[in-house]
Amino acid sequence: MWRHRMTHRRLAIHPLVLLMAVLLSSCGSGHPETPRSPRITSPPLSSSHEAGRWQAMRAYRGLWRAIVAASRTSNPDAPQLRQYAQGQALRLIVSGLYTNRDQGKVSKGTVTLSPHIVAATPKAGPNRVVIRDCVDDSSWLDYTTHGALWDHRPGGKHDTVAVVKHRDDAWRVDSIVLKDAGTC
Repeated sequence: MWRHRMTHRRLAIHPLVLLMAVLLSSCGSGHPETPRSPRITSPPLSSSHEAGRWQAMRAYRGLWRAIVAASRTSNPDAPQLRQYAQGQALRLIVSGLYTNRDQGKVSKGTVTLSPHIVAATPKAGPNRVVIRDCVDDSSWLDYTTHGALWDHRPGGKHDTVAVVKHRDDAWRVDSIVLKDAGTC
């Protein structure tokens, strides 16, 4: 998608994290791939179950790449965001980017992911996949638009849960919850 209360820190989507925490906790609900991280390669598609799981993971990683790219300029209109996100996840990410842009904040660096699938339903041909991750944003820092470091607060590793759904012939992250640094 996040958590009940987050401290302000260097994440370009930090307001997004806070909004997700409030909205998702009230609902009762529940990487970016860096240049160094391995690429996802297509598994042998022996079943629609495996194909769905692979496509959901691809959408999740694609969203993180899009967030990191959009955060470099705090661009809420980046089309890649809409390619990989929908629903509440998209609204919250875009809102966070608008806030950062208004504050004159951008982010630079990388985020390291280690996602794994914890559920896929229905079993035969899933259209909903739940992904759990430990997102490490310690190398993703906030800066002013003039290049000065925004603050000196460290990032960390965040326990993260995302729900990826297949709708209109595409897999997109529908919700995401990113917990406090140090939760994984």
